[in-house]
Formats: sequence, C-alpha cells, structure tokens
Amino acid sequence: MGFRDLWRAMFGRDHGRERPMTCGEMAERLFEYLDEELDEQTAQRVRDHLDVCAHCATRADFEQAFLRAVESASAAGEPLPEGLQDRVLAVLDEAETGEIPE
Repeated sequence: MGFRDLWRAMFGRDHGRERPMTCGEMAERLFEYLDEELDEQTAQRVRDHLDVCAHCATRADFEQAFLRAVESASAAGEPLPEGLQDRVLAVLDEAETGEIPE
C-alpha cells in the first residue's frame, strides 16, 4: 500500500471528508459489517480501517472464521456443544449492557 492509499484509508476518499474510524467504532460495527447490514459508506469506513489496523483486521478475520464455522456446523446438522448457546448469549448480553454474566 502506497502513501496515497494509506492516506485515503485513514482519512476517507476525499481529503477532509471524514475523520478515520477508531478501533472502538469499528468494534461496535464489526458484526453488522460481517452480516452485511451496514450502509455502503459505513461499510467502506470499516474496510478502510481494517486496511490500516492489523489488530482490528486480525479480530475481524477471527470473527468471520468463527461465524463460518458456526454456519457450517449448523448446515451439517451438528449439535452445539453443551452450554455453548448459553455462553454465547451471555457474552452478547454483556456486550450490549456492559454487565458481566454470572
């Protein structure tokens, strides 16, 4: 990636158009991005951030692989391991409310 590409990824397609997305903002939108639920402009901002942030790109790759594995197991009719659904739902609740599950 050249300097011009890096600049565009960090500061949007047009100089001064938008500030770069932070890691926190990307994390808030990651699952909507992976589920293709974002508008094109926001999805592009996520992609731009992932192009320049190795930490977030690694997380996105992991989450994408996890979602594919769950989809694959579900399509094959494989049962979920005992308690997995409860643990996943507890983590999702925690992410939404900020409370730690028991």
